[in-house]
Amino acid sequence: MSSIVLHLPHSSKVIPAELRSDFLISDDRIDLELLRMTDHYTEELFSDLPGVPLIFPLSRLVIDVERFEDDTREPMSAAGMGVIYERTHDRKAMKRQLSSGEREKLIRLFYRPHHAAFEQAVEGALHRHGKALIIDCHSYPSSALPYEIFDHSTRPEIGIGTDNFHTGSELAMRSLWAFARKGFSVALNKPFPGAITPLKYYGREPRVQSIMIEVRRDIYMDENSGARLDAFFLLKQRISEALREVIALFEEPQVTA
Repeated sequence: MSSIVLHLPHSSKVIPAELRSDFLISDDRIDLELLRMTDHYTEELFSDLPGVPLIFPLSRLVIDVERFEDDTREPMSAAGMGVIYERTHDRKAMKRQLSSGEREKLIRLFYRPHHAAFEQAVEGALHRHGKALIIDCHSYPSSALPYEIFDHSTRPEIGIGTDNFHTGSELAMRSLWAFARKGFSVALNKPFPGAITPLKYYGREPRVQSIMIEVRRDIYMDENSGARLDAFFLLKQRISEALREVIALFEEPQVTA
């Protein structure tokens, strides 16, 4: 088994029928939100990599497992996009006001089980290999959306997000170089910073390393229709080759004196 955990939190477009009444917007508007907010095709883009894939099965419009459960700790809650979104990508009202009980039910049914599975996957890698590398797999639009709160002046083809504790400098630089050698424009923490780690290990366990990979959508899909471009599979191959270089270096046995 690999020491790699692939985290795919935003690839699904599934909204359960029983939760449709939570939304104030029309079906057409929901389709638009899914087009703008889904990390389209990331399950395919990252499917050739070794590791344990952890895919959240519902759309982030239902609940976003990449946010902090507590909105007071979540910067995006200021934009109406905490763990449970209230606003659309252009900051319009999207959902009715949920009661505290309804909110807690969503978190209990979907958010906490996902994070329990995430923690278990990382714990398994640590148990088997003494270390774990989380690759947080995302995509993002070529133009900034109105909800974005970070600096979006730079939008490279590949954005690499890092964490001060859980992304070693060598891992960050090796990732940067690997993608650059494959011909991608690439930047660290632009337009989105950070890399996810289970709270059990966050800021405590240096053997857990994490890196976020954001692929700019216009290089593999038509952002207006959602259709894949002809270059999709060649692009997937280049991404896989770059990340396999990073993974190979991470999994090399450490030589001690």
